[in-house]
Formats: sequence, structure tokens, C-alpha cells
Amino acid sequence: MRTLFTLATVVLTTALVQGQAPLRVIASNGVKTFVEALVPAYEKSSGRKTSITYGTSTTLVKNIVGGERFDVVIATAEAVEQISKAGKVTTEPVSVLGRSQVGVGVRQGARKPRVGTAAEMKQALLDAKGVTYAGNGASRPGIEAMFAKLG
Repeated sequence: MRTLFTLATVVLTTALVQGQAPLRVIASNGVKTFVEALVPAYEKSSGRKTSITYGTSTTLVKNIVGGERFDVVIATAEAVEQISKAGKVTTEPVSVLGRSQVGVGVRQGARKPRVGTAAEMKQALLDAKGVTYAGNGASRPGIEAMFAKLG
């Protein structure tokens, strides 16, 4: 009888999970690699598919406050606070998944610049053919502060 009950529970749970809509995840661009690495294991262990939308923190906040539906949001602390103030999430409990920093990327095959000091970073920026960063991303204020500091 116990085995039959366990089997019935497994079958019913599997049927419920298979009937579920995909888990809707909204995540900032900064965690894309991390999330994409976790998705296959989550889908395999849960039997539930995922639907993931990525964007800048500013865009995510605008979309969520505007009514975009989601099950999970992975964003900066500042974005989560803004979404919470709009009444779309609660900030208790909050789980910090990690911390990220701003990095420097160069085109494949290009010379890697020295950026160990402020002077080296400034020279690398001056020598670059172009510099790009997300205009409405979470890193923008820090990057612009660096530009102002470097002159």
C-alpha cells in the first residue's frame, strides 16, 4: 500500500509539473551566463521548462512595473528595491546570489591593454578605437564616474 501511495504521488507530481507553464524568469544581462549554465540542470531535475527574458536593470524595472508577469526576478539590489517600492515583489526574504564587477573586454585577436593603474586605464581608453557600455545598465554610473575621475 505504501509503495502504491508513493507511486501515485510521483505520477501525480509529474503530471502537475508537466502541465505547468514554463517558469518565467526575468534577469539582468549581467547574470546571463550564470543563468544559462543553470537552466539545463533545473529543467532536467524539475521537469519544468523555463522562459527567460534578459535586459538592462532599467528596462527590467520598467517592464515589471508596467505589468510584465514573472515567477522569478534576478536583478541588482537597486532594481529589486525599485520593483518592491512599486509593490511587485517583497524584499523579505532576499537572497544574494553573487556580486559582480565591471570588466574590460577587447575584440578577439586585439592587443590586451594594461589596466592595472588609473594611468594605464586612461591610456587604454585613449588608445581604443571605440568604447561602449550599456547606456541604461547598472554599471553606467560607475563607468561615468571613472571617466570623470580620469579626465
